[in-house]
Amino acid sequence: MKRLIINADDFGLTAGVTAGIVETMQHGVVSSTTAMVCLPEAGENIKRFADSVMGRIGLHLQLTDGRPCAAVATLDTLVDGDGKFPRSWRELGSCEPDQIRREWHAQIEKINGLGIQPTHIDTHHHVHRFPGIFEVYAEIAAAYGLPARALTPRMAGALRSRGALCPDYCETRWPGGQFKPEVFLTHISRAFESTEGERTIELMCHPGFCDEELESKSTYHKERHEELRSLCDPRLRDGLLEMGIELVTPLALLTQTEGVAAGMAGAR
Repeated sequence: MKRLIINADDFGLTAGVTAGIVETMQHGVVSSTTAMVCLPEAGENIKRFADSVMGRIGLHLQLTDGRPCAAVATLDTLVDGDGKFPRSWRELGSCEPDQIRREWHAQIEKINGLGIQPTHIDTHHHVHRFPGIFEVYAEIAAAYGLPARALTPRMAGALRSRGALCPDYCETRWPGGQFKPEVFLTHISRAFESTEGERTIELMCHPGFCDEELESKSTYHKERHEELRSLCDPRLRDGLLEMGIELVTPLALLTQTEGVAAGMAGAR
């Protein structure tokens, strides 16, 4: 069986991004999303839009962008002099594992406080690809029983060896500036070929409505609207069906049999 998770990152980033993600989950092929909780407006954006996609929201763990959820005084290796996370992963220093652990537990508490039990985890800017951070990431995933994004088959093996659930691979190369449905389907086909077919693959995406707020926060802005339009194109769902690919949520990894969440039924 070929199973595909299409996850929209950055739920909560702006009202426009959050609304756009909901649009692709209700009327497109996006099956899940991951929420950011460390930005000032994130909580309001998440609460405003979460009800319509509840049960399909994970946590986008952060060590970049915004301010931490744990006490800043205990996180000196994670924040700058103003108590903020660095803007880019390139600015990360020697992050102390205990401080990462403290902060990520606090982020889970934060999303719980918004009335959401996260269904899965990944990280903003893929910071879990760094060895020291990865160990804490795997620990968090196993401790909470949350499926976790695996960027490569090798990472998937490492997560599973530590007791965590994960897809076999995450496709991150789409859209690369090309948003046509046929390009999307080609990437998906190649991803399954690279993992020998009968696997669960995740595709990362960043849909959203573009506005001035987004342009002030992200260099990736107009492209998000292009992604949104492509992900809502009915040719994608038809193409996936023709390829014998089942859309699922990360929760499918808990049972190995669960198909796409009931909330997607209305999008058909």
